[in-house]
Amino acid sequence: MMSEMLSQNLAQARSNTYRLFGQLFLHGLTADSLPFVNAIPELASTLPDTFDSDNAAADHFHLFGLNLFPFESIFLHEDSLPGTALTQDVATYYRLAGFDPEAYTESPDHIGIELALLAFLSGAESDAHEDDQRQHIQRIQDIQRRFLDDHLLPWLLPLVQAIQRQQQPFYAALATLTLDIVSDHRAALGADLMTKPVTFRLPSPPDLLQSENTGLKDIATHLLTPVYSGFYLSRDDVARLARHHNLPHGFGNRQQMLANLLRAAADYDRLPALLSDLDKLLLDRQQTFETHITAVSPLDRIAAAWHERIANTRSLLDHMQEAARP
Repeated sequence: MMSEMLSQNLAQARSNTYRLFGQLFLHGLTADSLPFVNAIPELASTLPDTFDSDNAAADHFHLFGLNLFPFESIFLHEDSLPGTALTQDVATYYRLAGFDPEAYTESPDHIGIELALLAFLSGAESDAHEDDQRQHIQRIQDIQRRFLDDHLLPWLLPLVQAIQRQQQPFYAALATLTLDIVSDHRAALGADLMTKPVTFRLPSPPDLLQSENTGLKDIATHLLTPVYSGFYLSRDDVARLARHHNLPHGFGNRQQMLANLLRAAADYDRLPALLSDLDKLLLDRQQTFETHITAVSPLDRIAAAWHERIANTRSLLDHMQEAARP
């Protein structure tokens, strides 16, 4: 009886946390969510002394409206666009779980809505524990395992890495806590005969160096497609690289900015130095993946795939540096 009560309380605690974190990713910090955030030391310690709703909304828009688009399809689809077949597959899980995403205006594969699904399922699990419905508990946990393995876990780690680089301490802490909670949840679910083994693979990237027609715009598009490059590069990331090398990057979307930066670096004989800085950035991401490969973690095989993809991109940058040297 005591064990069942503990399981019920843990499932309810997960539900509450997932719901709060999902709302923070979707809408940012608000006056309504502030009391709950202040109760979490890791998040509260990143906040200014005085809360300003306009500043909070601006921070959220700058990060998730202009720089970093937190959709599964952005990270895992070759076109790096929402609304793909991958998005529809996420929606299929929602129907299977009886979860209705219609109340949300974002695409179903937004991190906030995926966390909302886990909040819904964890709440249902808590209710099932209270009613001692063993078969219902097993079904809910199986859906959680499958959704985590097939959808959220494969892209969560590179998303968290990208957020941590964006110089917004609150969202960096939120992303880190989200990764910890989701990883702990998956570890607690364990293995089950109803759940297929994790066999995560990234699609093979195009071999850009084999084509004589490959230009800097193609390189830029490749680097900005996470499933091919192994990492996410934001508008602010590109701007920081440009400032560091005193180079123009122009305006437009990320692809235009990065292509402009690469062309400017080539024109001013600074391409090897720029590529070297990109390689350092990739090395940092690669080392983060290594910590999850070496640890006993549900992320180990997923981290290994992203680690290998970054190694391929670093090799591409190395060949480009060699070609750019006089």
